[in-house]
Amino acid sequence: ITLFDASDFTVQIAGEVKNFDPETVMDKKEVKKADRFIQLGIKAALEAMIDSGFVTSENKKVDESIANRFGIISGSGIGGLSTIQKNSTICDTRGSRKISPFFIPSSLANMLSGFISIEHNLKGPSLGHVTACAASTHAICDAYKTIALNGAD
Repeated sequence: ITLFDASDFTVQIAGEVKNFDPETVMDKKEVKKADRFIQLGIKAALEAMIDSGFVTSENKKVDESIANRFGIISGSGIGGLSTIQKNSTICDTRGSRKISPFFIPSSLANMLSGFISIEHNLKGPSLGHVTACAASTHAICDAYKTIALNGAD
């Protein structure tokens, strides 16, 4: 475990994405504004969209002529927990004026869908479910209903 100090925990097993460079999928300026969960979500969305054939690794934007039929419905249990923890520590040790102005937009769970929409020119539905362990199930069911009701492709 390398992303946080786990020495106080009895369990020393965790899943961790290693060697991930968010600048391979996001502009450097945007990386600083986004929690790791958003960065990983953008990467996952890009891989899914490349698999679908609607974008390529060179052209990450959905064509304008079909952009209104594409959306993102995401799910997250908490959102940017590492950003919340980091800014809480900054507030406690250095004062509230030292908190990043990007604290809120980089940590809110629903911002994942917003970042993905902007990054890939998606102009259809943009929703973020935050329902703990059921978030992905809610997102999948909502996506199914959206497609079934002709709200997106």
